[in-house]
Amino acid sequence: MNFTWEVPTRIHFGTNICAEALAKEKDSIQGRNVLLVYTGHTLKDNGTLDKVKKMLMENGATSVLIYCGHGANPEVSEAEEAGKLIRENDINLLVGLGGGSAIDLTKGAAVAAVSDISLSEYLVKGIPAPEKVLPIIALPTTAGTGSELSKGAILSDKSLKIKGGIRGKSLAPKVAIVDAAFTWSMPKHLTMETGFDALAHAIESYLSKRANLYSENLSLQAIRLIGENLPKLNQNLDDHEAREKVSYASMLMGMNLYNVGNCLPHRMQYPIGALTGTSHAAGLATLYPVWMGEEYKVCSEKVTIIFQKWLKKTISSATAAEKTTRKFLTEIGIYQSLAELGVQTKNIPMMIGKISGNLSVDPMGETEGICEKIYRAANKNSHERGSKDYIE
Repeated sequence: MNFTWEVPTRIHFGTNICAEALAKEKDSIQGRNVLLVYTGHTLKDNGTLDKVKKMLMENGATSVLIYCGHGANPEVSEAEEAGKLIRENDINLLVGLGGGSAIDLTKGAAVAAVSDISLSEYLVKGIPAPEKVLPIIALPTTAGTGSELSKGAILSDKSLKIKGGIRGKSLAPKVAIVDAAFTWSMPKHLTMETGFDALAHAIESYLSKRANLYSENLSLQAIRLIGENLPKLNQNLDDHEAREKVSYASMLMGMNLYNVGNCLPHRMQYPIGALTGTSHAAGLATLYPVWMGEEYKVCSEKVTIIFQKWLKKTISSATAAEKTTRKFLTEIGIYQSLAELGVQTKNIPMMIGKISGNLSVDPMGETEGICEKIYRAANKNSHERGSKDYIE
């Protein structure tokens, strides 16, 4: 039962608490030159960006410079561009506003600002993050990624067709303000995708060989909360109580990400995202049915408990685990095969070669040929009509 637990981030959680939380952090903001990082156009269009900038100024920020990223998979080039802005404008506080992409981009910028080498080298060579980077305040506007509490920055390099993580304790934000009201404007598809990502964190951290009694309890709590509340949001996006509970579950799994980490699906998704440009959750959803079936074969007791907490169902075979997972993902509208995401069979060897990270924490991570088996099975049963073709 021995374990060590660490959460270096100060957390503010609730609904409509951002203004109050930033006021409590005034000492961290006052007199600082801030770089406020976000992605996409929604936060600007709905006024959230301007509101947060105003709050920062009201709490004593000397200046607030804004940087906008462009997509669901933050690019090395964007992080390096933001890092250059940090150096040129004497920035000494970073604020990441948005989903995991925005917060990971903020972390990448923090690394770029103090590095003499390209961020791509970090990804290719597995170089850990510098021990000292600028402090980060994370304001997640989605409920799923856990990046506001994790110690990793997931970045892509289109030119090298790679996606991977820069990791280190220094990348854990100093402050996370998890305000569920930020998630109210999320459209259904994004709500389902990010909610599933949080569920994936819960399932994988429960099955991980690094799991301990405390992390397992958090995982099961998150699995139950998401299992009960994500379907409610699928029916009614204005269910604010369900929004808050999914946000809470996601936050819990941010702590598990920091202390326990993930299993095979997250490692295997990175090459999918790098190849196709599709979202993190879309790639996970293609892999999950097959992976859950395979996990049942090696740890049936824990997988059975997962389904009892998640869907209040008892399963008794690997086939049932696979079919039940696929049914859930189909019902919330996010299941596709790898082929439907644009992966061709001939891409699979290249994808296997670009899987990075520690696979051994997965109960079957060291099983010979398991990644190829999952990729090939996940690539079947596609509707070829409308599929895109991606080549090496």
